Amino acid sequence: MDKDSIIFLIDCNPEMFRTIDEEQHFFNAVRCCIAAYSDKIISSASDLLGVCLYGTREKKNPMDFNNIYVFQDLDVPDAQRILDLESILSCNVDKKFGILDHEIPLNEALWICSTMFSNCSKKVGHRRIFLFTNEDNPNADNPDITRVNHQRAKDLSDIGIEIELFAMNKRGKKFDPTKFYSDIIHIDDEDDIGAYDASSKFDELNEKVRRKEFKKRTLSKCNIKLGDTEFSVKRYNLLSAATFNKYVWLDSLTDKPIKTITKKVCEDTGSILRPHQTTYQYNFGGSKISISPNQLKQLKALYSPEIRIVGFKPLQSLKNHHNMKNPSFLYPDNFSIKGSATIFYSLLRKMAELGKMAIGRMTAKRNDSPTFVALLPQVEKVENGFQIEPPGFHVIYLPYSEDFRDLKFEPQKRATEEQIDDMKKLVKSLRVNFNSRNFPNPALQKHFSNLKSLALDRETEEDVEDMLKPDVDGMMKFENMINEVKSSFFPENYVPQPTPTKKKPQGKKRKRDEAITKKGKPPAKKAKIVPEDIDWGEHIKNGTLAKLTIPVLKSYFRMNKIKGYSSWKKAKLIDEIIDHEND
Repeated sequence: MDKDSIIFLIDCNPEMFRTIDEEQHFFNAVRCCIAAYSDKIISSASDLLGVCLYGTREKKNPMDFNNIYVFQDLDVPDAQRILDLESILSCNVDKKFGILDHEIPLNEALWICSTMFSNCSKKVGHRRIFLFTNEDNPNADNPDITRVNHQRAKDLSDIGIEIELFAMNKRGKKFDPTKFYSDIIHIDDEDDIGAYDASSKFDELNEKVRRKEFKKRTLSKCNIKLGDTEFSVKRYNLLSAATFNKYVWLDSLTDKPIKTITKKVCEDTGSILRPHQTTYQYNFGGSKISISPNQLKQLKALYSPEIRIVGFKPLQSLKNHHNMKNPSFLYPDNFSIKGSATIFYSLLRKMAELGKMAIGRMTAKRNDSPTFVALLPQVEKVENGFQIEPPGFHVIYLPYSEDFRDLKFEPQKRATEEQIDDMKKLVKSLRVNFNSRNFPNPALQKHFSNLKSLALDRETEEDVEDMLKPDVDGMMKFENMINEVKSSFFPENYVPQPTPTKKKPQGKKRKRDEAITKKGKPPAKKAKIVPEDIDWGEHIKNGTLAKLTIPVLKSYFRMNKIKGYSSWKKAKLIDEIIDHEND
């Protein structure tokens, strides 16, 4: 997968350093960079990040332009780069970089960013510039420079470099994107280009940076076929479980990653087998069936990647238990097939009007198993001029007949009407406003906090608030109601006891004389091979050394007091035995 690359371009004009309620725009931008580096180390350690400052007296850049300082070139984030960024927060910026009292051409800063992408030795995919500034009309007093600024931004867009604006207010003046930036920056419907006051809205600024960090990537592309009509869509994941990042094996001497290579070895000869020399084996009806890897691929490739709609059903016919796994989301792909968006939205609106869902056979990728899916229409939802829900289809993965389970439960004693009424009162009183976005996983947060402390060589780790702990103080307001429910269900002075777990009885090993075979006789012991009794010369003459097991072959070296054989493969053991006997 191509790497995502981001350059943080930070304006250093004097207004960025004006203190507002003990905070400054410049340092808030640097803090956002530090947070982005930390997030990338956890989520996408192979992505590339860089930092460039413009409007400084000092210069350091590949084009040797004045007043532009490349603080960090594009590279993967690591602990030392985070420490270098943190050093800016505690240093005298005017003394280290210098703060100009006049503007510099914005096009030169954009040119440097373009050069940084071009000079990067690693292959990059998405290229983006995160621009932090509070100047809504740069170089406004020079029309020629303004025209060049527009052209430079257009040139970047033509070569696939996106500019993301993070606008900030000046004191007493709100940032107005219509003066300059609205002509050069594409704004998605879901995005808010509003300005952020660093004195009170750093968290909002940081949240916006985090949303922009992760590029929207498609799971797959495929075509939807409805009769003779065909149009293209992209598939996205709306939810993905956050997991612990995988550990990497390192060389203990160099700390460099170790490359793992797996090879298949013949048990009899010890020779390395190539892919065409191996097959898969399946048991079917008592017979062993061998299938080559190519044959297995052909068996799996039943259909090409597509969604073929077979019919429509009312939305009410879809039940909650029909959902097998996390649903995905379909959005039109007008680039692959022109006119796909028109067909897509026409079908979407009509299905939503009629309250229907589509049933289709879906093969997401090549060699994937086909599955039946339900396509649920979702119309666009807009509030206050901003998109809340995008238009598209939710893909619900439907079960096969073998996936259903027939569960039978024993009938339980039904609660009385009085008990039901008491429980209703309690449920209505203890209602909470729950939103999954407000509850980070404490185990993950603790894990990442420990890693960050170790990587940055800090003695103390950051405190992680466990949002899953219940609000005991809030529940105590309903203590009387809870006690009423307890008294209606349980006797007075009832103390709940933990259910004892039954230990599984351990099997007793039978003695040999108790193990009787079907013929009424104890099983015969296998004859033990004694190394001294083996005629090694006869085995070499007949070419039967390969029939001996590896432990038996190694016993030859123990018997002859030869060292260094413990890691040898079978082929090496046989060759050494033959050489030793011939000598």
